Amino acid sequence: MRQLGISGLDLEAYPQRVYPQGQLFANVVGFLNLERVPQAGLEQSRDGELRRHETTLSMRHGADGTPLPEGIAAGSLYGDDLRLQLTLDSRLQQVAQQALAAQVKKWNAKRGAAMVMDVRNGEMLALASTPTYDPNRFWAFQPGLFREWSVQDLYEPGSTFKPINLALALQEKASSPAAGSTTVAP
Repeated sequence: MRQLGISGLDLEAYPQRVYPQGQLFANVVGFLNLERVPQAGLEQSRDGELRRHETTLSMRHGADGTPLPEGIAAGSLYGDDLRLQLTLDSRLQQVAQQALAAQVKKWNAKRGAAMVMDVRNGEMLALASTPTYDPNRFWAFQPGLFREWSVQDLYEPGSTFKPINLALALQEKASSPAAGSTTVAP
């Protein structure tokens, strides 16, 4: 295209981040928009740690396209000591995502979330939510999907304690599973 020399046709490099897992970890990882500005997830919350100090290098190529490292310092192309390691398990995440989507559909719910944590050390093994989006095609989805509401939204925890209170009442025989039957402990 460049060799055609057509007036008015400009070719520009377009750096783009690719998310190989697509929708699977979109709610956790987030994405960079077309201007490479972080918009959600770890991309946004860990932007300072993930940002690479990019430099432009001019290099020559051989006839077959192989880069020739002439005049380039060793390690300048491949040096990367940035590390962000997650404890999420992709197989468990996929199973959780599929089971969650099936339950949301079955109960006609607006959304759902599933969290799986290793009780021995507190590591998050899965953090699934639905509906979700594809960070490789973020522009095709509603912006409201970009937030991980299960960990970002505030909610009244009172309702989450009701099953615990009921279990304790049954265990202590302060209540009976029979409908409408409640005994009061002295």
